Amino acid sequence: MASLGGKYGQPFFLDLGSDRDSPVHIVDLRAKEEKCTESRAQAVLRIPADGASTIESIEFTLQKLGDTRAKIPMSPDHEDGGKPYFNQKVVSVGGPSEPMTFNVTPYARTDWRCEWKILATYNTSDEKGKQAEIGDGEKALITEGLPERPVQQWVMDPHEGKVVECYTNPQGSPYCKHLVADAAGSPDQAQAAAPRRADTG
Repeated sequence: MASLGGKYGQPFFLDLGSDRDSPVHIVDLRAKEEKCTESRAQAVLRIPADGASTIESIEFTLQKLGDTRAKIPMSPDHEDGGKPYFNQKVVSVGGPSEPMTFNVTPYARTDWRCEWKILATYNTSDEKGKQAEIGDGEKALITEGLPERPVQQWVMDPHEGKVVECYTNPQGSPYCKHLVADAAGSPDQAQAAAPRRADTG
């Protein structure tokens, strides 16, 4: 999981590409919420970051149901932090342009499990405002919120190359002190999950 101001998310790579000969301009990505239900998750595994990444990052906040702005991808906290990503940029793929990879971090409310998809809006040389849904193949994306009272807290220690259960072995890794002392304020970041590819035409 990744942390942001006490919230935790589950990052993944999103690859956007097109096999069209002419460029496809992606002008918007929105979170399309299918449903959010109570999560049954009882364990947490955190993987600390291994350094800065050059991959473009966007964040969705899923816990604010009914809040239109929450469904807009936001730039993380850097020079453009807190601003809607597509207010500043357009992503072009296809033609002479290379595919684009995003590091996407969705945040769900504590104890929630959200099923959702990404709705992409794009323009081609023939038509403007075309849309495509992006999920995990044909399935919805799934984001689990951090359990309010997890039964187990595991951490991957990148230096030791091992996984440690911090409640039963708090001295097993220096990363455990963040989890056991104050889980809501842990500064660790998560590795991205398996890539997903979306073709827009």
